[in-house]
Amino acid sequence: MFFAFRPIVRPRRGVSEVMGALLLIVVVIVAVAALASFVSIAEANANNRSAYLTNLKNENLQVVNAQFLANQSLLAPTLPGCVSTPPNYCYRSNPMHWGNVTLTIRNSNTAISNLNEIKISNSTFNYWMPVWYEVTNVGALGQEFVAANGNFLPFPAKATISIFLPLTNGALDTLGFLRNSSLSITLLTQAGNFFTTVFNTPTAVGQVGLATVSYQYFNRDVVSLDGTQSQGANSSQIVGFNWFVDVPVSTCTVTSLNGVRGTDYVQVQVTGKITRFFQESFPSLSSDCLTGPFRVGLSVTDQTGFIGNGTSVIIPADPNMAPIASVTASAGASPSCTAGPNIVVTVTDVFGRPVPGITVLAAATGAVTLSAGSYQTGAGGTVTLTKGGTPGYSCTAAGNAIFTVTVNNLPGATVVFGS
Repeated sequence: MFFAFRPIVRPRRGVSEVMGALLLIVVVIVAVAALASFVSIAEANANNRSAYLTNLKNENLQVVNAQFLANQSLLAPTLPGCVSTPPNYCYRSNPMHWGNVTLTIRNSNTAISNLNEIKISNSTFNYWMPVWYEVTNVGALGQEFVAANGNFLPFPAKATISIFLPLTNGALDTLGFLRNSSLSITLLTQAGNFFTTVFNTPTAVGQVGLATVSYQYFNRDVVSLDGTQSQGANSSQIVGFNWFVDVPVSTCTVTSLNGVRGTDYVQVQVTGKITRFFQESFPSLSSDCLTGPFRVGLSVTDQTGFIGNGTSVIIPADPNMAPIASVTASAGASPSCTAGPNIVVTVTDVFGRPVPGITVLAAATGAVTLSAGSYQTGAGGTVTLTKGGTPGYSCTAAGNAIFTVTVNNLPGATVVFGS
């Protein structure tokens, strides 16, 4: 019995080894390409992020100059938003407030920067201003721009641009930025960086005291004013020294200086870095309190226009501010012993005010004999000598006579009697 074996033949269906290998190669290539693309995108993102962070870090906008202008009674209808009628005045008369500022801003980076907003603030007020740009002038500083509502202002690399900012609120008033208050300007870029520049007020330091001035026949105390220790700020020199002197009107006390200006005291102004206060330079002052007390304050102004105010100083009353400066004697047009006129002697101080209680030395030669060798001025700063009276004089004859009076070292006054 024979058994016959037939070989088992399996059907070959599907992918051959060659095709499988090719498919595997294709899959690997696609995977590698995808991975390379992913890596490339990731690397590009990383580079972009690094570049962004570098630009963010290197971004540097600087306010290199600020030209402030005090509020004035001038209109500028040609500027954006400014017209010659209410409510959009750009200026108003209030010189203690800032009216506008022109900023010169420099991009110190090697890449472009976009300025979004500008903030101007002091100790009590913040004002954010969105920025838009419009070319208004081409000058030595390059293109000048004005600020208004909008998106951003592009700053090319290493560029310097001037920006005009009106510091008004669109009505008849200012935004409240006083010239005697420090002010900061903050630049906000599109990248989110803040760049702040602070403009401080100058420091007013006034040295106030008394100095003795020597005249030909007398010495006198005057108020000396010295502002040399004052200091500027923001690399700006002080260009103005203004001294404000408060003088009582009638009641010569410190209490009057704390009263109502114009009623209890008046204020006068003296200018100069080193100067003196001479009361006679101000005819409007009341003659009652020319020897004090005084209150003196210093205000300084720098090149930018900022104002710094110092602390007020009280100068006590000093009678040596008004020394006796003159003695006169008069007896009419043609005095003689026969006519027997009154001889009026008057003593005045350096301000021309009569001085009571002053001893006057008297002498006479010729036909006149005096009742005493000295006399004292009364309440009106005068003493009157009458013929035959006390105080007075008498005539021993009808001839000529010379009457002389002196006070301290002043030149004497003479009355000549005819025959």
